[in-house]
Amino acid sequence: MTGLTAPIPLEILIAAERQPVDLLQLFLQETDPAGVLDEAAQAGFAEDASIIEKGLYGTILRHGIREVVIAVTGDRPVRELATLLQQHDVRIIFFYYPLDRCRETLALEIKKLARHFDAAPVDIDRVHHRLADIRDQLHRIDRLCWQDEKISSQESFSLQLAASDMRGDPESFAAELDRFIDRAERNQPKSRSRRIACLGDVPLWNDLFLTIEEFDARVVYHEIPHQIGMPHRADSLVEQYLAFDLPYDVPARLHKSLETARERNVDGLVFIRTGNRPASGITEILLRQQTELPLLVLDCQATGPLDLCSRLRLKDFLTGLDRNQ
Repeated sequence: MTGLTAPIPLEILIAAERQPVDLLQLFLQETDPAGVLDEAAQAGFAEDASIIEKGLYGTILRHGIREVVIAVTGDRPVRELATLLQQHDVRIIFFYYPLDRCRETLALEIKKLARHFDAAPVDIDRVHHRLADIRDQLHRIDRLCWQDEKISSQESFSLQLAASDMRGDPESFAAELDRFIDRAERNQPKSRSRRIACLGDVPLWNDLFLTIEEFDARVVYHEIPHQIGMPHRADSLVEQYLAFDLPYDVPARLHKSLETARERNVDGLVFIRTGNRPASGITEILLRQQTELPLLVLDCQATGPLDLCSRLRLKDFLTGLDRNQ
């Protein structure tokens, strides 16, 4: 397995016949995530480090992953993680997203990654077109949630997020999506009173979406899985990952997210912070400046179910949306 700390050009690994695994998803699927964090602390990871970095580190050690691609962006420090992993003989490959979104720099990074994994251009191009077809299936699932109201927020979120590694097997993943869509299209619509957009980090809680639906709301847009699903087709790998907003400048990313939220007629925004992005405070300020939609900021510093305080704040926010309409 080749571990991924964040989305990278997946097409290269698939073309090279590697089995990619999204380390964050692997961590969140653990039956004992607290144990993973303890192992990370015992192995030397700083106590005040972000929960996500500790989770990634502990997951890599627990599963014996020997090769990791670290995506480097402007707001995500990774040097400490890389240094500690190298002490355990984990092979580290860096993939740098250019801060200025420079086409030539990104093309060079993609070329370097392809060379490292010995992936032929013709194979990369073939996989690029195949994954585009699979992502079209994800777009249909997205519409089944926000437009047709036939599936839950959790179902839409989980399947779109899985596109980060396609479960290590794109063809099996495509078959899974086909079966899901076939069942879901026969569902009866189930509308909710309030429509929510989630921005920021991937929530570590396992019941956030269930709780939101418990209070008669539905998440109709989640920024990260929506972006991972690559909402727009591109003719080349460089174009695809230039259009991938997550690694680049925050203002442009927010502008597109808020534009999509408005298109989906959302009633309020929930912004998730896990402490993994130093720029999250700036993002919150920009959010408040750029939209008049009601905004709830939740700090997610633990795995498992929502803590009581966050649950009560979420309930008050969702029920208060009725008064704002």
